[in-house]
Amino acid sequence: MSISKTPDLFGGDVFTSLDQPDAITSLNVNQEETFRKMTDTYQSSLKNVVPALMDFVKVNYSDKNKLFSPGAAVSVQMVTDLLARAGLGQWFQIDPYLLGAAQTSIDALKDIYPEMMFTPDNLSLQQSIQQTKSVTDLEFGRVSSAMTRAVMNELLSMQLIPRPLKAVSAVFAGQQHISKNHASTVLNTAMAMQQRTTSIAGGKALNKAFPEKERWFFYGGPTGQVGSKRAKGVGVIRPFCSHLVNSAIRQKDMGKLNNNNKGAQDFSLYGGGYNCRHSLTPVTETWVKVTKTPRVDSKTIDRANRAAKGG
Repeated sequence: MSISKTPDLFGGDVFTSLDQPDAITSLNVNQEETFRKMTDTYQSSLKNVVPALMDFVKVNYSDKNKLFSPGAAVSVQMVTDLLARAGLGQWFQIDPYLLGAAQTSIDALKDIYPEMMFTPDNLSLQQSIQQTKSVTDLEFGRVSSAMTRAVMNELLSMQLIPRPLKAVSAVFAGQQHISKNHASTVLNTAMAMQQRTTSIAGGKALNKAFPEKERWFFYGGPTGQVGSKRAKGVGVIRPFCSHLVNSAIRQKDMGKLNNNNKGAQDFSLYGGGYNCRHSLTPVTETWVKVTKTPRVDSKTIDRANRAAKGG
């Protein structure tokens, strides 16, 4: 990656810095690739809970009438405990991934600015990770609830309607597939959220070194085909993001952006919404001027917000 000495780029002090928006975009894309690999690792590591569920069913199953034991008291608590014993809780242990996402973000900041400016302490790392976890805990609760409902409904149905074990296993496997994909979306969104919160904290640290009236952030990362259908070899970005990507946004304007994603509308956390792959990188106004980076103004915000609503 091209690094250059830029004495005027950040207000007069000489230090090593990336000198072009394309270079920061490259960092953002590299971060996205790292997060994608981490998500793949996470998904492949998720425990298969179906065997344990089927072991339980078989113990309480009548081969003669193909019914689950009518005397068994099927309840939410019973199924919750059953899934816990099956290993569902392992799905929600994401601390190592959040730490990895935060460290990746810190490393990217250190590629741009002096290393001593960004430490876990001055980035409030533990606090931001706890903030991310508080959000993801709610989403993982939905994953758990969906799995619990599906298993409970199948067991209740089996008490009244004859069901071969193969069909029961298929139902459990189908719901597990859906729930694993949901959990992976939660993790992917959480890692991107961690990147953004780390960068917002980086902006505060940058303010101490280069005080400015306004803090700017570069919204970078992948570009590609706008829409919901992915052409082979071409990435897809939201219409909302297409108006903002590779542009500089003032921090005070972030609250005006509305991605129209229910439950994920805070731009500073979610960007374009669930699974958004774009990153925020703190920059100075001098950098924005020197690199001639497009600025997000009120008209751009209006266009992005209309696009998010399908307008």
